Amino acid sequence: MPIPRRHLRLDDEPMNSALALLRRDLEVPSGFEPNVSRAAQTATDRFATSRTDATDLPLVAIDPPGARDLDQAFALVRSNAGWVLHYAIADVAAFIVPGDAIDLESRRRGSTLYLPDHKAPLHPPELSEGAASLLPGAARPAVWWKLTFDVEGGLVNTEVRRATVRVRVATSYEVITTILADHDGATNHEATNHEAASAEGVGVSAQSIDLQDPGSDALGPAAKRGIDLVEVATSLRDFGSLRLSIQADRGGVSLQLPEQDVQVDASGNVQLLATPSLPAEEWNAQMSLATGMAAAALMLTSKTGLLRTLPSAEPEILAELRRASEALGHRWPPDDDAAAGGPNHVYGQWVRSLDPSTPVGAALMLSATKGLRGSGYAAFHGEPPELTTHAAVAAPYAHVT
Repeated sequence: MPIPRRHLRLDDEPMNSALALLRRDLEVPSGFEPNVSRAAQTATDRFATSRTDATDLPLVAIDPPGARDLDQAFALVRSNAGWVLHYAIADVAAFIVPGDAIDLESRRRGSTLYLPDHKAPLHPPELSEGAASLLPGAARPAVWWKLTFDVEGGLVNTEVRRATVRVRVATSYEVITTILADHDGATNHEATNHEAASAEGVGVSAQSIDLQDPGSDALGPAAKRGIDLVEVATSLRDFGSLRLSIQADRGGVSLQLPEQDVQVDASGNVQLLATPSLPAEEWNAQMSLATGMAAAALMLTSKTGLLRTLPSAEPEILAELRRASEALGHRWPPDDDAAAGGPNHVYGQWVRSLDPSTPVGAALMLSATKGLRGSGYAAFHGEPPELTTHAAVAAPYAHVT
């Protein structure tokens, strides 16, 4: 049962004033200095001459509707032997020279900040939404991961290189959800397979994000670009579900929290919107997690890298969550499960048993965030750090997206 979509109308003027004060108190940057913008406008790919040409890959990007900072795209190939995941990550760093104006400003900002009425991006939009964005139809620099999995979903080979890619289709989670609903509800659907179009034959503007609207006909235009979106959607679902099952077996966990968004329209009206997460978002996240795990494995093998770490939940936190769960009438996994898989495995099992569409499930899901505190980074060169794993992933993990 899906989480219901909630709207809450707020008193506009106090909210707008509060948002302005919040931006001021947190020193949220409002824009980029002219020298940073000029540097972004003239920046070029530092590795252009050494890239592999991978523009023949039938890549698809999935993002929220309206997104223009497209930083990752994929192509999934299934076979009797398993799966091959081609995962392209926008190579923004290729446009930045260490110590230049863009580098210094991005270091000062640290990350992109998302606010109700606008965002403060890490990089200038000339890069993040332009030359470094994987906009469909345009040749773009990327880090190309080729991951091979067996039929059970286990990683058996990793390849990574800098490449030039060209995304065929930019669509959205909502479109993927609609396609699957239509496909699964049809009694007799004949999917048409299309060979990948050549780089010259894609026929879509680099500025076109035209297949993100769930109300539009995405299948036809995508097919003309060599993309069978039904196959893309079903492959994403099948691979993502397989990897989610593996994650559960490891003791990993992901929280299904609704996205809470404060929306301010052109007239200044403010609404608080709670939007349920879609299964397609989880499936898409599994490709990113698989890539991050593959990267961490390479780092540990080479004895150099930067891991994202998270310790297991403290026993006191798990005891608190158990008391809350039992008080609200929701069963906590039995103690023999803890003996078999460990406390973190039980925590993951409990989270997966919650139904966030119910009041009790939603309340406990929110409380479950207490079990995922204390994340950090561990840089190493030589012997690995004492903690190499990320508890939510239940494996070594590195940020690569």
